[in-house]
Amino acid sequence: MTQFFIDTANFDEVWKAVETGITGVTTNPAIASKEEDSYFTLIEKISKIKELKHISVEPLFFNRDDTIKDIVTFMKIDERIVIKCPPTMDGMGIANWCKNNRIRTNVTAVMSWPQADAIFKLGVDYISVFYGRVGDCGYDPISVIKDVMAMKRHEAVHSDKFQKDLKDMVSNYGNTSTYDIPEPIVPTKVIVGSIRGVYDVSCAITTLPDIITIPFKIYEKMLNHPKSIQTIDEFNKLYKEKQNGK
Repeated sequence: MTQFFIDTANFDEVWKAVETGITGVTTNPAIASKEEDSYFTLIEKISKIKELKHISVEPLFFNRDDTIKDIVTFMKIDERIVIKCPPTMDGMGIANWCKNNRIRTNVTAVMSWPQADAIFKLGVDYISVFYGRVGDCGYDPISVIKDVMAMKRHEAVHSDKFQKDLKDMVSNYGNTSTYDIPEPIVPTKVIVGSIRGVYDVSCAITTLPDIITIPFKIYEKMLNHPKSIQTIDEFNKLYKEKQNGK
């Protein structure tokens, strides 16, 4: 089942989303620049919301040393923080550094399935495909996300663990058709970001990604469907009319 995260750096928006059951937030320097507080202060405030299980934060990527310093500073704030890295040569190098230092990573701004292939092979925790920006490039974001999800399944089926589990099952029982085949699992979860409207959410969810991260205003609009509000208002109106003897 696809989860929803909220894409914001605003504390109040995160809190309101958490009250509806959201457990993850994603942000980046551009989103943080819309707020008055510094980037680090914003993350410190958001991390005080204990209901959150996932806080994706993107450091600035100007040079490796400064990026690593930012990562170390972020990780001192809260262990739930996940570091976002771009799928570039420098970004993948940082992602690999994070992995070697047991820091959870989210490779972000992914635009194509060849990028996704390299990311799956690196074995990071999350991969974020940018729905809106893929479309800006002239490609069909639905097709790209479907290719990424198919690649994830392919990696799962051909993983050493799955092949070993399958081999062990055949050795022990002899006939795979009689028993449940073990579920192939790839630890990397697929996030769909760069959502620009409710319709984008409706389209993206058909590809069955692990997570869709949504700007707060779009999430709010998605829940507050005009027809839902109209229906509830109608129910309330009818009840009041009955109570008033009309």
